[in-house]
This record gives sequence, C-alpha cells and structure tokens, in this order.
Amino acid sequence: MMFYTLEEFLAFVHSRGEERVDQGTLNRRRAQFELYQTQPPPPELIWYNPLTRHWRPALEQEEEALAAGHARLQGIAASAGSGPSEGIAVVTNDPLDAARRLLEMEGPVVLVTRLTDPAWSSLFRRLSAVVTELGGVISHAAIVARENGLPAVVGVPEATHRVRDGQWLRVDGTTGTVEVLS
Repeated sequence: MMFYTLEEFLAFVHSRGEERVDQGTLNRRRAQFELYQTQPPPPELIWYNPLTRHWRPALEQEEEALAAGHARLQGIAASAGSGPSEGIAVVTNDPLDAARRLLEMEGPVVLVTRLTDPAWSSLFRRLSAVVTELGGVISHAAIVARENGLPAVVGVPEATHRVRDGQWLRVDGTTGTVEVLS
C-alpha cells in the first residue's frame, strides 16, 4: 500500500481489494523512492524558475574565483554575532574530528560543516563563526551561534565542497555572506 496514490488506495478500499495497481507500476515507484533515499535533501524549498539557465555561468565564475582563493558565497543570515568575523576554515562533518583539530589550532577558526546538532554545541565557544550547508534561522547552528554571540551563515549550498581547509574566511551573519579571502 505504501506506493499507492491516495486515489488508488481509496479505489482499492471501495472495491474491497478487487481493484489493484499493477506490480510493474509499484516496482517503478519503489525504485524511484529508493533512488530518492540516496540523495541529499535540498537546503530549502526550490521552485521552478525560468532564469535558472542563467545560473550556470555565475556558478562557473564562482568556481574560478574559489580556485584563485577569493570568492563570495551566499547563504541565510542566521546570527549577526558581534559583527563580521574572520578565521581559518575547518571543513568537517564530524564533531569529534572538529574537536581534535580545534585543540591543535591557535587563532580564530570558522567551522564549515553540513549541519550541526547537540554533539557540536561545546565546540562553538572555540569558534569565531559558523557556516553550514543546511539550516535556517531556527536551525541548531543558528540558535547556538546566537547564544554564543557568533556570526553564522546557514544554507550555503555545497559549502563543504566549495571551501577548503585552511582558507581564510570572512563571515558576515548580517548579510549572509561568506568571503573566501585566501
């Protein structure tokens, strides 16, 4: 019943099990569902926009700028902190890895990760800013950043792939921008 539409399910119930969806259709739906399960969720709702064909050149220019060591990434302004903050990028999706690396580092650090949860909370005191791929203004990263007075930009598409470890970043939690300075 999981791969029936509402209309198909109601027809099945009203016909007392006589009306069924063919197995081929159900198998295709199951395969599509399994494919979707392997994909990462979108960072936010995405609506069709005929202008999307114009995004490709902008993304290519951004990739060139990133390779040259300077670019501006855009996300959602989630916490202003005490103003824009700079630091060295630590790119990781593992809070234990982040904790080990933070112990070895000196100076300001900007955490760049896919998302945070309570396992990351104690690390925020050591950070100068936070950047995540997923989240919004009420996400874990945004709330804990505000509690700690840190700038945070969330919802930055592919942040963990576009920023490299060791790059110097400026994070502005008021405008939602992340600048790669070197």
